[in-house]
Amino acid sequence: SCIFSQYSNARIELIGLFYLMTMTLVIAYILQQYCEDIAGFIFKYSRLLGVIGASAGIVGWMMAQNDVITSLVRPGDLYFPYIGFIARAQGFTVTPYFLFTILSISFILLMAKILFEKHNKSDYISAIIIAVACLLTFSKSNILLLAAVFYLIVKKYMPDFAKSRILFGLVYVFLVAMVSLGTHFLVIQQTNGQIPEGMEFYVEQNDPLASFGDKAVYASLYAHWKKSAWIIGRENPFLGVGLGQFIEELPALENVGKYPANMVHGDTHSSYSGAFAETGLLGLAALLFLGYAIYEELRRQLKKSTTKNLALLLGIFACFWMIVAEALITDIMNLRHYWLLLAVLLAISKTSVQTEKANTLQMNE
Repeated sequence: SCIFSQYSNARIELIGLFYLMTMTLVIAYILQQYCEDIAGFIFKYSRLLGVIGASAGIVGWMMAQNDVITSLVRPGDLYFPYIGFIARAQGFTVTPYFLFTILSISFILLMAKILFEKHNKSDYISAIIIAVACLLTFSKSNILLLAAVFYLIVKKYMPDFAKSRILFGLVYVFLVAMVSLGTHFLVIQQTNGQIPEGMEFYVEQNDPLASFGDKAVYASLYAHWKKSAWIIGRENPFLGVGLGQFIEELPALENVGKYPANMVHGDTHSSYSGAFAETGLLGLAALLFLGYAIYEELRRQLKKSTTKNLALLLGIFACFWMIVAEALITDIMNLRHYWLLLAVLLAISKTSVQTEKANTLQMNE
């Protein structure tokens, strides 16, 4: 799609994708070749980075409560649905959500270590610090983080595979549906028929989906992005318009009344709808296949996992469930640290293959 796209930036986006894939393979190779204890290394440094990032976010948020605004916090000058104008921790990152995505990985891996490996009081303290910082980002994905942690709890305390799978499935679908519906549709308290100040960038003032009393349900900015992605993908079904070029198509949709003039132009905030709009059905199929391949590899590794890597693999699996759901409301492909999880899985897989070969050779001698 990038080769045939009318936008030259699509080729640049393709180079960026190849860069991420290459770095993933390089990191996987380094871990596999030079790290004797991959699980120990990942647990140690993910916790360290998590605590550092969380501490920065918490300090920045506390300073903001005393009207001291630093780059460690997103000021409360931007309206946030359901919460209003509130400061949000972002630490050393560029946005509160970006901080959350980093901390969530640290927290999930730390919980996996606490539940499935030997641990100490410092692990609990670190988990509390990271959890508090996650909450202070006020990211809706905190609900998805609960789903990931619930997966680990079910794995630990429900040995019956069939029952645990059903229970996790029900809770997971419920939490994902809650986040997805809450993201794409907003229930807004109106005053004299007017939406609150700051909400004009999220919804169309005069186009509620339903009204009851002084409340109204609106399709959010996210819903309009998804609708636009569907229109663009339908018009370019096989190859899409090119990687990263969804935003370039929005002015044309706005000119013909298919995109609200009051709303900002952004990406689709969904890996699935973004893949359809930018790379067509072929790209969407490739993305779904990648997800399925990762899922199957995680299952395969868990079945033959040694105690040494069990906690780490379960932690990565829990991250996988959160990321799959996050892909409904954001573009996960641009989050570099998620690719690191893939690199770790590849390193474990390669090490497993080499171990099997070595054991086979010993048996044949």
